[in-house]
Amino acid sequence: MATILERTVLEDKIFDPNFLNLEFIFYQIYVLAQKIWHFIISLGAGASSGVDVSLLKTVAWILSLALIGGIVYLVRDIWKIRKKQERELGGMQISAIEKAASAQKNERWEKVTDLMMSQSESDWRLAIMEADNMLADVLEKMGYVGETIGEKLKGIEAGDFKTLSQAWEAHKVRNQIAHEGVNFHIDKRGADRVIGLFREVFEEFHYI
Repeated sequence: MATILERTVLEDKIFDPNFLNLEFIFYQIYVLAQKIWHFIISLGAGASSGVDVSLLKTVAWILSLALIGGIVYLVRDIWKIRKKQERELGGMQISAIEKAASAQKNERWEKVTDLMMSQSESDWRLAIMEADNMLADVLEKMGYVGETIGEKLKGIEAGDFKTLSQAWEAHKVRNQIAHEGVNFHIDKRGADRVIGLFREVFEEFHYI
């Protein structure tokens, strides 16, 4: 059975920039360190055989420094790779969160549009109520202060909210529904117009 080292070499994964086989790399460093160590030990024998020991020591020091430099370079590259992976993972997580939030918003708006496809006046009223709840979320996320939607809308400057009048008009219809209940009557055309006002607000702030 091939070892991890043999499989790595055979599959050429060590040269793949997307693959980092630390076991193989550190094994090679270990082998090189052993060779340098044995070489330094052999200098003692060289002294008695007339070999220029100072030259051998110089070569040994150069090899040692090269090994240390290689280790530093390797550690730096590993750190860069890990940082890159963290950034990519963070980006994927953010993207997933944004997609989930977008899906949630679209589901709510789809519920509104589904209710508007009904032939029931009660469903149209429910659609307007749900759209108004979405408006409350928009104002909350934008940081407007107030206990009710009306209070939040009163604190908005017209220049900061191009569809402010549409928001007011649609919200007033919602209030009529809330106060009058089934006694509030609206036809399909009127309900479509109110939902259209909500749509303009949501599209201004890219909420749908």
